[in-house]
Amino acid sequence: MINQDNFESQNGTDSVICDEKLNPIMGVKINVYKKENGELVAVSQSDSEGHWNLMIPKGEYIFLFEKDGFITASFERTVE
Repeated sequence: MINQDNFESQNGTDSVICDEKLNPIMGVKINVYKKENGELVAVSQSDSEGHWNLMIPKGEYIFLFEKDGFITASFERTVE
């Protein structure tokens, strides 16, 4: 896991997760993997307002969003 004591080489990432009616979704698990080797580097979960955030090192990642009863979604992102 990431040592969050040193943010100098890290960048924040956050958003709000909503359903198709734009209602926030609580309890969505967010796993972040290094694109190059699939290593899990961070985990978060959306709060009651659908908000989540992380601090992760610069690099290329795959973000995976999961919650029972919903379709699992993922995307790739370069954090700079």
